[in-house]
Amino acid sequence: MFEIGFGELVLVFVVTLLVFGPNKIPGLVRDIGFWVGRFRGFVSGVRSEMETELRKHDEWKRLIEEQAEIVKRNVVDTDNPTQPNAVPIESKLLEMPTPAALPTDSDTHVTPAATPPAKTHDQT
Repeated sequence: MFEIGFGELVLVFVVTLLVFGPNKIPGLVRDIGFWVGRFRGFVSGVRSEMETELRKHDEWKRLIEEQAEIVKRNVVDTDNPTQPNAVPIESKLLEMPTPAALPTDSDTHVTPAATPPAKTHDQT
C-alpha cells in the first residue's frame, strides 16, 4: 500500500533522531504505540457496531418480507378468488377500525394574536 523500503525507514529514523534527540525517542515510540492501540480499539468497536446494525437490518427485512407473504396469501383479488381461505381485500378494509375524528377549527377555540401597534417616527 505505502511501499516504504528500508532506505525510507532509515531516513525517517535519522530525521526523528535529529528532531527529538536520543533521550525522547523511547517515550515517543511508547506514545505512538498507545495511540495506535486506541485507534485500533476504536475501529474494532465501530466495526462490531456496524455488523450488529446490519444483522438487525437483515432481520427486519426478513420479517417484513414474511409479513408481505402472509398478506399476499390471505388477501386475493375479488375478481379471481382461487384460494379457499383467502378473504377479499375490500372486506378486510371494512373491518379495520376508523381513526377518531380529527378536531375541527370550531373545536379548538383558537383566538388570533393581537398585532402590535405600528411605531411612528418619533417613538424610536
